[in-house]
Amino acid sequence: MQNNLHSIKTVMRRHSVRLFALASAVVALAVVAPIASASTGDLYLTTNVTLSEDHHGQIIINADNVTLDCGDHEIIGAGFKLATNTGDFAGVSFRSHTGITVKNCHASNFKVGFIIWQSSGNTLTNNTSSGNASEGFVLADSSNNNTLSGNTASGNDGEGSHSTEEPRTTPSQATRRATTRTRATSWQAHPTPTL
Repeated sequence: MQNNLHSIKTVMRRHSVRLFALASAVVALAVVAPIASASTGDLYLTTNVTLSEDHHGQIIINADNVTLDCGDHEIIGAGFKLATNTGDFAGVSFRSHTGITVKNCHASNFKVGFIIWQSSGNTLTNNTSSGNASEGFVLADSSNNNTLSGNTASGNDGEGSHSTEEPRTTPSQATRRATTRTRATSWQAHPTPTL
């Protein structure tokens, strides 16, 4: 009986060592190999960036003369609830900056796809805004002399594009045609929206 008990303990020790080694290998792989194929969280830019993968979260540009090229990747929000005014606000946003170029981005599942506040001399080109809780593209609070071309807004719950400014910032014909496929398109003076 003593020999049988000793044999059982030896077998159990060997299996425990193997299970521990297997568990350690699984943990090491989980730490080394990324599970998601996209970056996540709010991304703050102060230099030129070209995305190499989709991004889950907002992108906030915090410097002048920055180019964001999404390379046709998605910027995906966690959703926005108008009733409680909670969630991811904008796919791409910047305030009080000039010389910014945003191109080839696809923003969805935010309150607003793209918003420019108090900024002039910027360019938005070949961007798509769809499936947002409010507008696709917004120019607000003294955002003048910006260029929007080749942008598309569709399937947003609000207007395709909205400006609180006089027509000094005018989208190209391509943008105007694309945005009119959603609800009303506004490129005349309006009261500042509650955002």
